[in-house]
Parts: sequence; C-alpha cells; structure tokens
Amino acid sequence: RQTIYFSPNIALRYRDIKAAYNVQPELPWMNYLLNITNTGNSLFISKGNPDLRTAFTHDFSLGYKLNNAKHAEWLNINTQTNISQHKVMNAVAYDRTTGVTTTQPLNTEGNWWASAKVGYGRAFDKAKRLNFSTTSVYTFAHSVGFVTDASSPTSEQLTTLNHRVREELSLSYNIRQQRIEFNGRFVWNDVNSDRANFQHLQYADHSYGLTFATPLFPGVGKDKWTIDFDTDVKLYLRRGYRDPSMNTTEWVWNAALSTRVGKTKQWTLRAVGFDLLHQLSNITHNLTAQSFSETWTNTVRSYVSFHVIYHLQMKPKKGIE
Repeated sequence: RQTIYFSPNIALRYRDIKAAYNVQPELPWMNYLLNITNTGNSLFISKGNPDLRTAFTHDFSLGYKLNNAKHAEWLNINTQTNISQHKVMNAVAYDRTTGVTTTQPLNTEGNWWASAKVGYGRAFDKAKRLNFSTTSVYTFAHSVGFVTDASSPTSEQLTTLNHRVREELSLSYNIRQQRIEFNGRFVWNDVNSDRANFQHLQYADHSYGLTFATPLFPGVGKDKWTIDFDTDVKLYLRRGYRDPSMNTTEWVWNAALSTRVGKTKQWTLRAVGFDLLHQLSNITHNLTAQSFSETWTNTVRSYVSFHVIYHLQMKPKKGIE
C-alpha cells in the first residue's frame, strides 16, 4: 500500500502578532489494515479494516505577545483550532445478552477543538519583588466516537460536547534570599452527549499551594556556609463527580534541606521529604469525554530521599569556543 500526502507548515509574523498553520498526517497501524477477525478471546473480538484512510490533523493558531521590561509586565493572547480529518478510532460494540465486546477501527469525521487563552503578569513595585500572574483558558471540544449495544460495530457516530474553563493565579514575593509564593489552579468541565442515557456532567478540579524558601541562618565562616530550607504545602480538591470516591480532598506537604560544600561549592547535599502528611492516594481517577478510568499505582507515596550532586565546570582553552 502506497500513501502520498501533502503536509504544509506555514508561519507568519508581523511585529508582535504571529499566525501559524500546519498539517500532520497519521498513517493507520499495519495490524489495523489486516482483514482478519481475532477470536482468541471469545469475550473480546477484534476486527481489522483494510479500507482505513490516512488521518490528518489541521492546526491553526494566532497569537499576540507584549513585553514591558521596565515593569516586568507581559501579556499573551492566543487562539488555537485543531481539526481532525479521517481520525482513526475504535468502534466498540457490547452485546448485553452474550457479554461479548467487539471492536473495529473506523475513520471518523467531526473531531475538533478550539481554545482561547489570555495570560498577564507584572511586578507591583520598582524593585520587582512582588510579582503577580494570571492565565485564563477556555476550551471547547467536539468529540465523536462509536459505542453501541449492538452485536457488531456500526458507523453510527455519537457526539460529546465538552466545555472547559481553566484559571491559574500566582502571587510571589522575593526579598534577599527569601521567597514566598501562593498559587492556585481551577479547572471546570461541562460534558454532555447525544448518547442515550448519558448523564450531563459538571465537575471541577482545583488546587491551592504555598511555597516558602529561605536560608536557615546567615553564612558562617570564610566560606559563608549555610543550610537552605524550602517547603511547599498544597491542597488538592475534586468536586462534582457522581462517584463519591472521586470527590477527594488531599493535603500534600513537602520539605527539603540542602547545603553546598567544597572549595568552590561544587558539592550539593540535599534531603527531601515527600508527602509528609501521608494523604496522597495511590489511586487516580480520570474522566474524559469518552471514558472513565481508575488507575492503581504500586509505589511508595511518602518517602525521604537523600541526594549528593557534584557540579563540574570546565573552562574552554583560549581560541576554542
């Protein structure tokens, strides 16, 4: 099988305005093109599709950027549209009478998303110690998929509409070697579909954190030896999910001590304590426009680690760059 495609990549810039357009092709997997039916698992049957076409993703973007060094002020405005053509997706059919699931890859039309983003930040004082930044993003996604209760996959498409709003805020203050920062993130989703018995979903994930870093004492001795301390506390909230197990509240506290030793401070010794409150769960839930997933991770969530780092600096000889 031979495939010939045209993949342009165009970028235009005028002063602080930039526009771009590109096309990315995606060939179907070879095993998808095999005209066979795999019945190795009698309850999960997969079929090939030799008629699959090459998929293309069209991406349009337009942005404006402004920088004011005097006040450490910046402004970013971006819009982006992403359109999928002939996107390959697995059509899933579940037969409730037999319990058999049948899948087959099919080309779909109608998958696209668009977003608008505005970011702004600046320093509030002449010394640029107090800094503020905010980012607001709105995204709309039109998703198409195949899920039926028939005995075999069909080309009937199901549409899901997803509205997402994301807001991020940051406020930091720096003085000498000390730094304190507050940050927050809020993501709200509204998901609806034309699928029968689909329940309209509205849920939100948000987090709030505080970070602090400082030397524990002024440098002592000729080498100005000191120990640096940094810590962060973060609150993770999930609300609005129909499954009570997904509406979680988690406090995560991390802390670290570090110091630099050696003639040229080439050695860094660092101790880190992660999740000191033991509230971070090893189970994560993810809800998208097409599916719900629950992931179990078999890892140590709370731990203390020690690091020894050596900094190597080599100056080039004269005449060598």
